Amino acid sequence: MTINQEQYPDNALVDGPLRIESLQAIHGAGYYSAGPVIILQLNLGDYGEVFTNKIPGFAEKLKNTLPTLEEHKCSEGESGGFFKRIIEGTLLGHVAEHIVIELQALAGMNVNFGKTKSTGKKGIYNVIFRFINENAGFYTARASVNLLNQILTGKEPDDIDQITGNLSYIYEKEMMSTGIAAIKEEADMRNIPVIPLQTCNLVQFGTGKYQKRIRGTVTSQTPLIGAENTRNKYLNTLMLSNAGIPAPETLKTEDIEEVVSFWKSQRKPVTLKSPARLDEASLFPGINHEDVLKEAFIRCKAHDDEVLVQEQIPGMSYRILVINNRFVAATLLQNPEVVGNGKDTIARLIEKLNKEQNRQSVKRAGLKILQPDDAMLEVLSFYGYTLDDVPEKGKKILLSHYPSAKNGALTTDVTGEVHPQNQQIAERAARISGLDVAGVNIVCPDISKPIEDTQGAVVDIIPGQDFQMYLNPWQGKRRDVAAPFLDMLFPENAPFRITVISVTGSAGKSVCAYLVNFMLEKEGYKTGLAHSDGIYIDGHRIIREDMANHHAAQLILKDPGVDCAVLETSAESIMSEGLGYDFADVGIVLNVHPQHLYLDSIHNTDDLAHAKSVVAEEVYRDGYSILNADEPLILSMRERIYSKPILFTKKTDNPEFKKHCLKGGMGAGVENNEIFLWTHGGKNCIARLSDIPLWGNGKNDILLESILAAICTAAAMDLHPERISHLLKAFKPDSSSLHGRLMTIYPNQNTVIIDKPAGPIALKNLKNKLADNKDNYEIFTDLSGNIPDDFWLHFSNVFKKENIRVNLFFSQNDFQNSGSPFIADAQNSAIIPLKNRYQKPKIFHDKMDEKSIVDTIKNQMNRNTGKNFEFRYFKNAIECIKKLETNTKTHTFLLFSWNFRYLQQLISQNLIFL
Repeated sequence: MTINQEQYPDNALVDGPLRIESLQAIHGAGYYSAGPVIILQLNLGDYGEVFTNKIPGFAEKLKNTLPTLEEHKCSEGESGGFFKRIIEGTLLGHVAEHIVIELQALAGMNVNFGKTKSTGKKGIYNVIFRFINENAGFYTARASVNLLNQILTGKEPDDIDQITGNLSYIYEKEMMSTGIAAIKEEADMRNIPVIPLQTCNLVQFGTGKYQKRIRGTVTSQTPLIGAENTRNKYLNTLMLSNAGIPAPETLKTEDIEEVVSFWKSQRKPVTLKSPARLDEASLFPGINHEDVLKEAFIRCKAHDDEVLVQEQIPGMSYRILVINNRFVAATLLQNPEVVGNGKDTIARLIEKLNKEQNRQSVKRAGLKILQPDDAMLEVLSFYGYTLDDVPEKGKKILLSHYPSAKNGALTTDVTGEVHPQNQQIAERAARISGLDVAGVNIVCPDISKPIEDTQGAVVDIIPGQDFQMYLNPWQGKRRDVAAPFLDMLFPENAPFRITVISVTGSAGKSVCAYLVNFMLEKEGYKTGLAHSDGIYIDGHRIIREDMANHHAAQLILKDPGVDCAVLETSAESIMSEGLGYDFADVGIVLNVHPQHLYLDSIHNTDDLAHAKSVVAEEVYRDGYSILNADEPLILSMRERIYSKPILFTKKTDNPEFKKHCLKGGMGAGVENNEIFLWTHGGKNCIARLSDIPLWGNGKNDILLESILAAICTAAAMDLHPERISHLLKAFKPDSSSLHGRLMTIYPNQNTVIIDKPAGPIALKNLKNKLADNKDNYEIFTDLSGNIPDDFWLHFSNVFKKENIRVNLFFSQNDFQNSGSPFIADAQNSAIIPLKNRYQKPKIFHDKMDEKSIVDTIKNQMNRNTGKNFEFRYFKNAIECIKKLETNTKTHTFLLFSWNFRYLQQLISQNLIFL
């Protein structure tokens, strides 16, 4: 995501020796941090190995540019420690790290995490830093590099106040309102998941079927009829009055004569307003003159066909907050006004008042800045003023008719002063209006006395009452209104999150996810399954692309029909996006094989294990981390987890596994060709390996880790061992359950093995399957779909000593442009295909000729092995597929496809066996 230059201040990069190679936002826990970070990949160019103590005058220039860096302690542990490091000598990537942190802090975004890591490429470093607002983080990264380039080239650095002002603007524009932010903070303390939904003030609390959504303080529980009724001011007033609640006498009319007659009958001032809206443009209080009454009537009619005229209730305006029919807080609201001095214009008096009262434009300000707008001009013109008029000394000029913190009203906490009888009236008014959260507007001389004794009244009910005035009043005590709000959404002991199961590994994670999902569906769960074949909600596939990623997890957690999420989590997603959930209930790490080493910062299996360990680490304390005890890199993850470990092994004589079980730990392992489960209840035999269809009498031994991990997961979900055994035997590996993984079909006495191998281990497993028939097999490869980047290299290395015919075809002519679900991009309001956000570009295209395709494949192979293969390209995919039905002699075929849904259609429509 990049900054929209039409919305945000420009900070284009200046010329200089330092260059930004890339900027990337990681939104969930990932390789570098357990929280969201931005990765600034910085090319230091000629300064790649130059330390700051070798750059003349650098420390002094940096201190003059950004003197507040003096407070940074760095590794020295005391103020001034960072500059001590600069004087002693450090690389410029480290300096950039401190600048991005400091600039965000100066703009009100207090972040304190940063690190700088080498990419392994000369002079190129990853500067990793925490962010609160993504666009502000990107802006900060560019601004920081600009400052360094300006210092290094001797140019005048950009103005720091201007930079931080722009950052504050970006942050303010996208930040949550005060009320939403307070509710989120309270939810974080209660470990309730919080998911922003497109806009900063539409937020989901909780996940899946337990979720509650709010916009402002209107909740998913707020009755629509209650909100609609309170917006109709006439209807709401009648409802209150008919219920015996003190309310102003009111007339709705289109006739000015009826308005005048009503005013005369009252013999006191009246208020005119629109029945359908309430703001300065349609509210005129305190009218006690016929000419003024007619003027107000004309102005109201400009906004609505009908007009409400009410008796004027004497006193001050109080806003009583009622949540879940309970009194919570109260604020006195006073409309802003300026007092003439006989010299200054009204515009100048407003400027002075803003300064005197320290009014600010930021969302969380105690007093909002007064800015002349159409509503204020309407009020002024009603009294015969303009902004350029100079009122006489002592003359009070009202700037707003509607008391609201948003309009700049003075707010004073009076929660402790509200008479109990008035509290009860407010609670009953909210209840009659049908609102779960309501602002009850009471006008009376003194809120500490019963309004029935002081001729006070309830003049309005506001749905979705803003919390700003209670959380940050101009005067008085701050009130905790977020806690009772969350108490309403999630009463004590009410569930707020669904079960999350996350599985990662180098091989078998999709199969493990399928098996776990199958078991849970049979147990009655409404599951959401995300993996490399797509997304399934309650057994129905809704997306057919590779969705083992951050967005898929979020999509499932947002679905109100789901009570359990089963997520395949790929190494690519961990590195590029981070986890799509906060914490899991079960985190599974199957295995770590030497693949995915092409990913940035992944140079060896240790790095890969560190990336995958995130799935084991980000698990609730009362959850389970399921680990492969046969792999030391995975077993060592126990040192970094806070959850309860469950181990699995192919060999129960594994010393670490035995020690774990002897201490009462849970686990699963193979012993004498049987799978046993160790739980708190003892050792239980789950099944003989030969009785498990997925194991395939040893032909699918590569899936044994997936089977063991799924058994451990079922035990963690409290399934009884006998039930686990039954479900394991009931899972049949076919096209509906495995979707193109290790499927075997038998057309005309031939054997066709369909798979989508992800790396060398899977390919070696397939080669072993062919050991008894190695002189009589062919390989078919579907070039549609997302073939792994390193597939042909691994393929050539595994099969390099074989002389094999490789038949190439496309099951789908134009995979990239096929129909797919769509999502909205919240930043630019564009609707884009969901898969385009995650899918890698196609390497092959059906319009390429045979030579181009074969050359492309050979370029991806080792040069020494490509000559062992005979390639044949079929432009007609049906012609190629029909070769699988040959009955001249018994053949074995390997069919590779990463686009199984189209392959399945192609086969089912043209062959008799599927």
